[in-house]
Amino acid sequence: MAEVRKNFLYNEVLPRTERLHWLVAATGLGFRYSLLRSGSILLMVGLSGLSVIYFLRAFEPVIEDVGPEFSTAYSPVTESPELLRQFQYIASALTLLGILFKLLLWQGQAELLLVSVSTLLITISLKWATSQQACSILLIGSLGLLIWLVPTETLVRTFYRDDPALVEKMLFQHQHPGDKAATAEVLRLLNARRNR
Repeated sequence: MAEVRKNFLYNEVLPRTERLHWLVAATGLGFRYSLLRSGSILLMVGLSGLSVIYFLRAFEPVIEDVGPEFSTAYSPVTESPELLRQFQYIASALTLLGILFKLLLWQGQAELLLVSVSTLLITISLKWATSQQACSILLIGSLGLLIWLVPTETLVRTFYRDDPALVEKMLFQHQHPGDKAATAEVLRLLNARRNR
């Protein structure tokens, strides 16, 4: 019987870095909620790192049992389960970026979350597996849907609750994205806040 060779990147590096990035992202969210400055940076590092990890997982070689010997040969174009798995991981990566955009109140958040979460949920409904990867992908999809449903006003009022003037300016700027004066005022207030 042939021995299955493990891929160092996919079997050793990515699982460990994934756990680390989840911890960094959760810490960043806690810091952001606690109004600590480093929360945004930790969220960026954690969620963007997770996004890269899930994107790389989309291209993980699949080892199939084809009898007494193992083979890594597969064709993602002709085998739809493999293609669905790749779409799930890519949609997971985009969902994590959408969560990052929403939590940091960046533009494009709603569109990114809508497309990625709907793609993710469609692929999960087409191919449900009981593996650990499917459960984590379902968790990411649920988290993305939850974050997408939270109004931006709630996030602004939560993350900037110590500065009511900034909250009102940010909400006005969010409701009037074309108003350059409102955007400039929000940027000025954010810069002043960083320099405190």
